[in-house]
Amino acid sequence: MQVFVLLVTLTFSPIILAKTQHIRARLMKLSTDKKVFLLNKGKEDGLVEKGHATFHTHEKKVFRAEILQLSPSRSIWQIYKLEDGSVLVENYALEVRSASAVTL
Repeated sequence: MQVFVLLVTLTFSPIILAKTQHIRARLMKLSTDKKVFLLNKGKEDGLVEKGHATFHTHEKKVFRAEILQLSPSRSIWQIYKLEDGSVLVENYALEVRSASAVTL
C-alpha cells in the first residue's frame, strides 16, 4: 500500500506547479540577446518538459517563456512574448506561474 501511494505521488508530481499556481525563482544567466535564460528551478520544483509559464514582478506580467531544457534543479527557457524588458537582468527574482501553450 505504501509503495502504491509513493508511485501515485511521484506520477502526479508535475501537477504541483499547476495546483500551487506560482513559485519564486531567480534568473541566473541570460544570453546576450536576452531571449534565453537559466532559471534556478527544475524538475524537483514541479516544472515539466516543454512547459510554458508567465513571469511576474509584484506589480505586472513581464514575459512568457517555454522550457527548452530541464534538469532536476535548473531549467533553460526561451522568451517568446516580452512585455517589459527592464527586469531582464541576472540574479533578478520573479514569480513563475504555469500557463498553457500559445499558438503563434
